[in-house]
Amino acid sequence: MSAALSHIVLGTNRMAKAESFYTPVLAMLGWRRRFSEGSPDKLLWQPPTGARPLFGVMQPFDGAPHSVGNGAMVALTAPDRNTVDAAYDLALSLGGGCEGPAGLRPHYHPHYYGAYFRDLDGNKIGVVCHKGDLVPAEVALSQTAMIESARAWIAAWNRRDVGAVLSSFHPNARFRSPVAEKTTGSAEIVGVDALRDYWMRAIAGIETLQFTLLEVLCDEARQSMAVVYLAELNGRTTRACELFRLIDGRKISGEALYACWQ
Repeated sequence: MSAALSHIVLGTNRMAKAESFYTPVLAMLGWRRRFSEGSPDKLLWQPPTGARPLFGVMQPFDGAPHSVGNGAMVALTAPDRNTVDAAYDLALSLGGGCEGPAGLRPHYHPHYYGAYFRDLDGNKIGVVCHKGDLVPAEVALSQTAMIESARAWIAAWNRRDVGAVLSSFHPNARFRSPVAEKTTGSAEIVGVDALRDYWMRAIAGIETLQFTLLEVLCDEARQSMAVVYLAELNGRTTRACELFRLIDGRKISGEALYACWQ
């Protein structure tokens, strides 16, 4: 049976910015980039399975500026509720605007879990999961598993084993840190390969490194955790906290927060 829809198109006035916004958001939802035969005025993606409907972002055909339609929205499905959370967080981190945080909307149906945001041109996007389970049981980490993961993560850093540190990260993970901005020029690192390069560069300039775990705060329902620890780097000690969101038991997003030096 063919797809009921052929394609969906949103307008933009800023192609480069639209591309930087939609490329990671749609990748998180499993959409595949379809290169549009060298055309500079349109972007196309295919759904996770099948060839259609296409999702397009284009400059208006008539050459006039793009404007947002009142009441118009495109809603994309997510495989689970954690992906809804992660896509919403990612969209806002890329400059999107909130139109409704992730959560249940039982007035639609008991398992409707959605989030809403606007892209950089003001187009309204929804991300929705219709499944009853938050995440499949086999890939959701328990509180005990999260704590053990945090302990293993601290131990890997103390061994300077970047490979072991990265083993708990999703391939498409995004990580934000003020140290990253000083080291690479960007506060956000995307993908495990880029994370590996960043952390290898960072520890190369650190003679002594010792992390001491203080506390792990876990939310099983949302599959998120906060790891609080003391970081001793080159003889200076500070309290630090790293916030993680998980998908399929792996870290899909993270952010490092640092207190004043003690």
